[in-house]
Amino acid sequence: MANSRKVKDHISTKKKNGYVIYQENTKHNRKIIRLEDRYRKIWYGDNPQEKLGTKNLNEHVRLLNKFMPGYVLDYGLSDKVMVIDYKILPGKRLGDIGYDDEQKENIYDYCSSHIVSTWPYAYFEWNPWNILIDGDSLYLIDWDNFQHAKRSLKKMHDLLDYKFLLHF
Repeated sequence: MANSRKVKDHISTKKKNGYVIYQENTKHNRKIIRLEDRYRKIWYGDNPQEKLGTKNLNEHVRLLNKFMPGYVLDYGLSDKVMVIDYKILPGKRLGDIGYDDEQKENIYDYCSSHIVSTWPYAYFEWNPWNILIDGDSLYLIDWDNFQHAKRSLKKMHDLLDYKFLLHF
C-alpha cells in the first residue's frame, strides 16, 4: 500500500510498505526515487555539484567508495543535473519506527565510532531519518554533506552531542 505525505512545505514523500519510494525536496532541488534495484538521487538546477559537501562529484564518489564500498552503483553529471545511484541498504529509518533508550545509546556509540573511522572526513547528518536499523545492524544514509571535517575530533563529538540533543 502506498501513502503520501508532506512533511514541510518543500518536502513531499511517498512510501510503500514503510519504505520511501519517492521524495522531492523543492527547497534543495533534489529528488529520490526507489527503482527496482537501487535508489536514485537527482539534484537539479545550476551547478548541482555545489550541493555536495565536497563540491565535486568525483571526490564525493571517491570518498564514498573508500568508506562505503559498493554503496555507489552509478553516477553522472551535466550542467543542470547530477545523479547518483545507491545500493538499497537493509532496514528501516529510525524516524519511521522509533527506538528505545538502549537503542539510542547504541546508535550514539555507532555514530561516535563512525567519526573516528572516517577521520579526517566526517558525515555531519546525524538524525533518525538518516539512520537505518536492521536487527542489530545500523547504516547511515544521505551522505551529501560528507566532507573534510575542518574541525577537531573533540568538536566533531561536540557536534554529535548537539545533534543527538536536537533530534533524538
